[in-house]
Amino acid sequence: MRFQGKSRLGFFALPLSKAQRIRRFAQFPKGSSSAIDPCIGDGAAFEVITDGAEVLRYGVELNAYRAEQAKQRIPNIVQGNTLEVQCPVESFGLLYLNPPYDWALGSADSRRTEQSFLSHTYRWLKPGGVLIFVIPRRLLVTDARPKGVWSAFKAQSSSFSGKSVPNASFLLPRRSEP
Repeated sequence: MRFQGKSRLGFFALPLSKAQRIRRFAQFPKGSSSAIDPCIGDGAAFEVITDGAEVLRYGVELNAYRAEQAKQRIPNIVQGNTLEVQCPVESFGLLYLNPPYDWALGSADSRRTEQSFLSHTYRWLKPGGVLIFVIPRRLLVTDARPKGVWSAFKAQSSSFSGKSVPNASFLLPRRSEP
């Protein structure tokens, strides 16, 4: 990731026009449900996507300033590292995931941060829930690496054996990294 992206901690907000488009297609169950954005940023896109739905909204944001901005829109915000947050398994009907776009370098292996965020948060999604996953098109379409994002999704969805697998929507913006 370039310096500009790193200085923003990999934060690339979804344009509100795209969030409005998602909202037009999103269907929420009758009655209350819960939704989480583990990379909520300022909360604007998540607010638009869940607008008018009877959902309890939750969010996680690493950056303290953006977490305060998000609290103005979404009352249930945790300011911290999503990869250190623990939620009960199968507790959310909607997982809106727009993770940082970068590489995570580890002592044993390196992998895309998108994959790390998906692997950590996917288990929070209820069977039959909806995953809205915002990632660069090139990571899904040209994924030839055995540990790529698409492979991670297939591996995570197989963990729902015997249950209904969550519905997955992949929003693939044509955005280049700055």
